[in-house]
Amino acid sequence: MLALLLAVALTAAPRYDTIITRDGARLAGTVTEESPTKGVSVQLPDGTLRRFDPGVVVRIEFADGSVSTWEAPKVDAPTAPVIAPTVLQQPAAAPPAAAAPQQAPPPADGALDTIFFVGGGRARGHVLEFIPKEGLTLQLPDGSVRRFPTSQIEKIQYADGTVSQRKSATAPPLPPPPPAYAGPPAYPAYPPPSAPPPFAVRRGMPPLLPVWLSFGVGGIGFAGDLAGGVPTDAILHGQLNLQLEGGIRLVPSLGLAVYLDTGFGDPSGAVHTECLGRGTDCSAETIRAGLLLRYTFDPFGRATPWIAFGGGWAETGVTFKPAGSGSTTDYLRYTGWEPFRFMLGADFRSNQVLGVGFYAGVSWAYFDHYRDVVVGSYPIADQRYHTMFEGGLRVTLFP
Repeated sequence: MLALLLAVALTAAPRYDTIITRDGARLAGTVTEESPTKGVSVQLPDGTLRRFDPGVVVRIEFADGSVSTWEAPKVDAPTAPVIAPTVLQQPAAAPPAAAAPQQAPPPADGALDTIFFVGGGRARGHVLEFIPKEGLTLQLPDGSVRRFPTSQIEKIQYADGTVSQRKSATAPPLPPPPPAYAGPPAYPAYPPPSAPPPFAVRRGMPPLLPVWLSFGVGGIGFAGDLAGGVPTDAILHGQLNLQLEGGIRLVPSLGLAVYLDTGFGDPSGAVHTECLGRGTDCSAETIRAGLLLRYTFDPFGRATPWIAFGGGWAETGVTFKPAGSGSTTDYLRYTGWEPFRFMLGADFRSNQVLGVGFYAGVSWAYFDHYRDVVVGSYPIADQRYHTMFEGGLRVTLFP
């Protein structure tokens, strides 16, 4: 009984023309116009009218069994080509008693198209429309119409035996077989051992001479006490710093130098007033001299950063010119030692003779002797450490 109902439904189902486009779309409907210049118009089962430009449709399978195929336009033709269908089988213009055109017999499955879904499952019916970018419309045997997106369709097996397959479902090409084993590679003969290369001088410019001489200009500041009960700011203000340094390189990175730091400025307010009461041109001065051990991080580079450690002798005083005298006289003076000095800087060499850079340093000193014009000279019992800060720019010969 079920087979009889299915046969009746298939017999009652309308026959449609099938249109196949160049991009793989497939539509079922009734071709209302087929023109080489205007294209193809087809009315879909739902009444929608679609029109395709010339050259878009590659094949029309009419419901009567005839087939039209279309050739692609030739781009090198001087004028627009006329696309003419090639009729493979036309219905014979026979007298009324002639037989109807022959049609291919339906396949054993009842002339139904089969849609296979991604992940499994299938549906059967008549494919009314299939456009890869839009989806597929299927008419089921009971006459209902369903629509499926292209992303759900794995394969379409049409009743005429043709198949549309997802591109991603195609198996990737197999890799080429590995080459046949040709045996172990032939190793090149090693060259005979040679003598090691001579010691190469590092990049940049090596020092031209094993000595250097630098002159710096900057500023000095003080902190702490010169002696018990005598803070530095009671006698000294900030001073102009003049620095002189010369040394010899023991190795390219290490050198031994002699330094001389001098500072000049005005004494503090109270001392300045007392000093001017005895004469004119009152000034304060600071002198530091000693030895430095300097290490240069990149002695052959164009920029040569360095650090230095040392110590030596220290002195600070205030001088004035007595009335009617052309020479200076000490108003007061502290003398002692600078046990530790730390400095750092860098010289930027334009050549092997001249370099310009900066310096900075800090030192600690104490005074053990004092003299002035009033009480004379005596040792300092309450010795205190004070700190001197300095920094500035310097020019170096043979940096």
